[in-house]
Amino acid sequence: GLGPISVSVQGRYAYIVNDTSSTLQVINISNPTTPAVVGSVGTGNTPWSVYVQGRYAYVANYGANTLQIIDVSNPTTPVAVGSVGTNTNPSSVYVQGRYAYVVNYTSSTLQIIDISNPAVPVLVGSVGTGVFPRSVNVQGRYAYVANFNSSTLQVIDVSSAAAPVSVGSVGTGPQPYSVYVQGRYAYVAVSGLNTLRVIDVSNPAAPVSVGS
Repeated sequence: GLGPISVSVQGRYAYIVNDTSSTLQVINISNPTTPAVVGSVGTGNTPWSVYVQGRYAYVANYGANTLQIIDVSNPTTPVAVGSVGTNTNPSSVYVQGRYAYVVNYTSSTLQIIDISNPAVPVLVGSVGTGVFPRSVNVQGRYAYVANFNSSTLQVIDVSSAAAPVSVGSVGTGPQPYSVYVQGRYAYVAVSGLNTLRVIDVSNPAAPVSVGS
């Protein structure tokens, strides 16, 4: 099987990475009742996460220890244009502006990568996370990391890309798997409890769980 594991949507296309077959597929979703695969390209080994911004898809290859940049401006013929080595087992990528934010599951780090030249992405900063970070989401000057083994949501100030700093964290319950931030709240899927936890992050130094 292909093993679809992550999806990102932009405009009329959905982009899916398949960890078993190590591919990125482009799917036309302009007619929601009949989505159709229109293009595909090989990735590094075992891609776990994809994020699309503008004409590029950014893929975290868990098995290859790379962040890969793929030009998807022609959906039928996506082309890999650049990559950079990461720490061990990158599990999630989020892109904001000129930076990609990657968490590395086994080495428990967040890395910030300058992607302004897609052919030559450059690592610019790094900071330790909790144990086994599984998901990262960025909003404004903060990155939010769900740490699977530490059972925490961690807030990291990334306003200096070269020197990110962990500023706060809060317990989530066991095995948080995915985080998404909108406005003053972070939404965390906690796999060990089969719950969605809502966390107020308006004070980054003291995030507070408000409901689940």
